[in-house]
Amino acid sequence: FTLFIYSFILLYFIPFIIYFIIFFIYYFLCIILFICLFAYLLYLHFYLKFVFILFYFLSSFHRAFIYLFYLLFLLLFYYLFIFMYYFFIYILKN
Repeated sequence: FTLFIYSFILLYFIPFIIYFIIFFIYYFLCIILFICLFAYLLYLHFYLKFVFILFYFLSSFHRAFIYLFYLLFLLLFYYLFIFMYYFFIYILKN
């Protein structure tokens, strides 16, 4: 009888445990990927700000043109971040 109980536990609960471990690892990796991408976007934001400030001091262009160019890049990266956010939610829902 105890052998029957042990076999029932092994057959019934081990697939759930394995599924839970795989599920946890998958979503943990998704969260780590999302944090890494967000950190990379912040890095790009500050790097681009530094590059455009440097470009502003080294160039002979009009300052409004350079600022507009910087804002265009910033908008592009913010849209990329919003896309990654919704993609992350889509991954979590499926």
